[in-house]
Amino acid sequence: MAHLLQDRSFVRRCAARGLSPVYRGAIWRLWAQRASNEASDQLNPSLDSEMHKKDAEAEDVTASLRLTSLPEASRVVYERMAAAENPLAEEIHRDTNRTLMHHDRYADDTEAIESLERMLRAYAMHDSEVGYCQGMNFIAAFVLMHVPHTRAIHGRSVPHSQQHQQGDDGDEEEKVSSSTNDSSSSSATKTTRQEATAYWFMFTMMQGTRFNLRLLYTQGLPRLVVCKYQFQRLFEWFLPKLASHFERHNISPELFMTEWFMTMFTYRAIPVETSARIWDLFLVDGWKALHRVGLAILSLSQETLLSESFEGSIQYLKQFPDQGIFQPDLLIPHAMTFKVTNRLLHRLHQNFIGDTNNLPIPPRRVARASYANKKETHSQ
Repeated sequence: MAHLLQDRSFVRRCAARGLSPVYRGAIWRLWAQRASNEASDQLNPSLDSEMHKKDAEAEDVTASLRLTSLPEASRVVYERMAAAENPLAEEIHRDTNRTLMHHDRYADDTEAIESLERMLRAYAMHDSEVGYCQGMNFIAAFVLMHVPHTRAIHGRSVPHSQQHQQGDDGDEEEKVSSSTNDSSSSSATKTTRQEATAYWFMFTMMQGTRFNLRLLYTQGLPRLVVCKYQFQRLFEWFLPKLASHFERHNISPELFMTEWFMTMFTYRAIPVETSARIWDLFLVDGWKALHRVGLAILSLSQETLLSESFEGSIQYLKQFPDQGIFQPDLLIPHAMTFKVTNRLLHRLHQNFIGDTNNLPIPPRRVARASYANKKETHSQ
């Protein structure tokens, strides 16, 4: 079964349908590691590649999807970076409490907040050029929920968040108990290992050559600037009627899409499971997945937005009172209908930096729609 993860068409189908929460964290780590070209090793030689290897010797299918334990050296490095004196600690503490106090996972969980702050402090020490920037807290919080250090129950890899939801079966509780050390020091080590596993996944996403999320937060926000340009053009091509409406009301896409991309669609207005489904796609398809989702959100909201003024549109796009559009089985299939390709995004990027010899070509269905609109206008 594990070899199927190397089949790109199979992986894409899995991502489109949504991964099981039981395996999601482990599979994300595997996909991210394969896509990153081991870029994180450049800044952290102790980040052993074994962190991302599947257990090939396991006969059970679910065991074959698990990754080996986090190397002790990587956990130690994480602890040292998280504990180091950090000038950004107060800003991280203040921002984390302000932005995540609404979140069910963190609202009343002091330990979870502390884990999150340690992750952000560690990254700020590891990458002094980025340090800390708003938006990173949402990503770190999201990663901490989905990429824990997993435990095995009856040969299954179960997320930490589900380990206390196994029911009242005494046998299962006994197996969980037998798999852990009851001492407080062992418990603290396991908690740190969960944090460290989540941290190194986030680090790989930030530093990996394919995703390189750090460019969203470095000086000048270079990735965000490019994404704004790309999304504006895609918006005009795929949803010309809504784009014209926004232009008449002086509504710039950056007023709403900045938060979408800076938080990678993990901010408060979007349900957690929907964000997870978006990340399933992102880890397979890269940045085109985020552009497709953004277009799908606008498309599903188009009827409402066309009747709104500037204030009404901005309020809607910030709060999304119609949460129905975020149903994963509605949003994700709709997003997949937008033919945004990596080649198209590359051409838009080249156009953005001034390469007039590499002008982007609108997708065929958009060109046909534009031609139909012009023909109708001309006939009138």
